[in-house]
Amino acid sequence: MKKSHTHLKHKHNHGFTLFYQIEQALGGLWSNRLMTIASILVLSACLVVIGSFYLLVCNIDYSTSDISHLNKIIVYLNEDYTEKEVGTVKATIEDMKDLVQGVTLITKEQALAEERKKYEKEYPHMFDALEEGENPYRDSLEITYQEGISVKVLSDKLTQMDGIERVVSYPDIADSVNHLKTIISRAFTAFILVLFAVTVFIIILTIRFAVISRREEVKIMRYIGATMHFIAAPYILEGIFIGLFSACIAAPIQKLIYLHIADIMQGAVTPLPYSEVGSTLLIGFFAIGCLTGVIGSGISLYRYLRV
Repeated sequence: MKKSHTHLKHKHNHGFTLFYQIEQALGGLWSNRLMTIASILVLSACLVVIGSFYLLVCNIDYSTSDISHLNKIIVYLNEDYTEKEVGTVKATIEDMKDLVQGVTLITKEQALAEERKKYEKEYPHMFDALEEGENPYRDSLEITYQEGISVKVLSDKLTQMDGIERVVSYPDIADSVNHLKTIISRAFTAFILVLFAVTVFIIILTIRFAVISRREEVKIMRYIGATMHFIAAPYILEGIFIGLFSACIAAPIQKLIYLHIADIMQGAVTPLPYSEVGSTLLIGFFAIGCLTGVIGSGISLYRYLRV
């Protein structure tokens, strides 16, 4: 019975301690509200910039996901070739195992049906006329090549084959898309590092002022035997609260900015629906905000909590 009573008392004291530390953290933020507001605004801006770069990269991936042909070669066959001759050309290309990964036949009927699906709403009468008359499309082969090969070497070999009228490849466009993504990723990383450093510096100053304003209280607590963890906890919580408040501000601002830009760009491109990335972005904001707050608080405590 005595042991149970002691356990309950310990739980009660633990709950009281947590409530006390949260109260102290919120009180410290309010006492240094100008620096707190500055920290929240800077971190919120940082999160919005990070979110904007993230959304840009996501939209590039989304926009290029339907142009997988950039990493493929399309060959158009002689329009007089029979089905058997087309099959022979396909088998010959498939035998190039060191260069070719796969070959898919697209008949001229399939090509017409695919184009009709894409543009029928805009040009309905044109496709009606095409179906009634002669099909202008040709049989074609979609070739997926092995990674790391010379696309030019493969293109030259295909051009020299009998039955192939035209070879179309887009390695330069694919390289340009990948190069653009690399540049954006590097710029994204650089911005994160700079803004992270600025934000951590502001939080360090905020916590430093909080420590200085309560230095006498800290001395008394150390004198009566309070542990360093007990003393440091409110300041760590201050950093976490700054991160949480910043995420709460940045998330709706980011959504409004994105939806506004997406609305403007709607006619030119198809933007990624915000619902597909909104949850990930929100979780990321809270995680980055809290992590930044903890790091800033930790550095500040290490440097300035000296009694």
